[in-house]
Formats: sequence, C-alpha cells, structure tokens
Amino acid sequence: MISVLRILFITIICSSLLLACAHSPEPKRSTKQTVNHTHDGQKIANLAKSLLGAPYKYGGASPRGFDCSGLVYYTHGQFGIRTPRTSSQQYKYAKNIKLNELSSGDLIFFTLNNKNVSHVGIYIGKGKFVHAPKSGKRVAVNHLNDDYWQPRIVAGGRFY
Repeated sequence: MISVLRILFITIICSSLLLACAHSPEPKRSTKQTVNHTHDGQKIANLAKSLLGAPYKYGGASPRGFDCSGLVYYTHGQFGIRTPRTSSQQYKYAKNIKLNELSSGDLIFFTLNNKNVSHVGIYIGKGKFVHAPKSGKRVAVNHLNDDYWQPRIVAGGRFY
C-alpha cells in the first residue's frame, strides 16, 4: 500500500514538473523595434579604421594580429554582435545586402580562388573597405573598384 502511494506521489510530482516546463512563459522580447544600421555600422567602421596597420596573423583575432575573418569577428564582438569565425561561415549566416545598398560597417565577401568565399572586408563608405590582406601585410584600406578586388566581389552582408 505504501509503495503504491509512493509511486502515485512521484507520478503526480513528475507530471506537475513537466506541465510547468511545457507552459513556461515566453522570454521577454526586446522593445527595440528598429536597428539604426547607419549608427551601428559607423561604429564598426570606425573601429576597423582604428586598427589600420595591425599585422596580419593567420588565425588572429586581436590587435596583436588579424586574419580577414578575425578582423570582422573582433570588431563585431566589441559591440556584442556575434559572428562566426571564418569568412565562409560569415558569408553563409550574414544577411545579404545588395552592393548598391552597402552602408558603413557592412561586410564585403570575396572569392580569391574563383570557387568559394575566402576573404572578407569591412565596408567604410565611399567605395572603400578595411581588411587584413595576407601574410606579411598589415590591416589596410582598399577600394572596391580596384582592378584586383572588383572582379572578386561575391556579395555584401550584415550582422547588426
């Protein structure tokens, strides 16, 4: 008799816990309705420009050394914006932005091997972008219409 009551008691408790989990309130949603892309993007662009001259370092994601996606990862992270770590993953998960609609702080994705996205830069306006070019170089500014970069552009993107 006692064991039957115990089983019944445990069953009631477990059922109550499951029901409580199934009916938990929704998490509070942000009351912020719109994101100011211009303001947020300008902060990202300004930070990227402040890192000009930092050395290139494969796998680097700090002012001691950056690779291209590490520069994006670092700048976005300073503003609490979570991004993937590699350029191909950043391309995959970024919101697609038309090139003629780029704003400061947006990303520019490139293919350097004529196949997949393999490079990324941060658009700073007026057709220019900041990026960590390659080993032996430093974080620099280039123009999208440059003979080297223009034919390698794949798309624009945004995380903020």
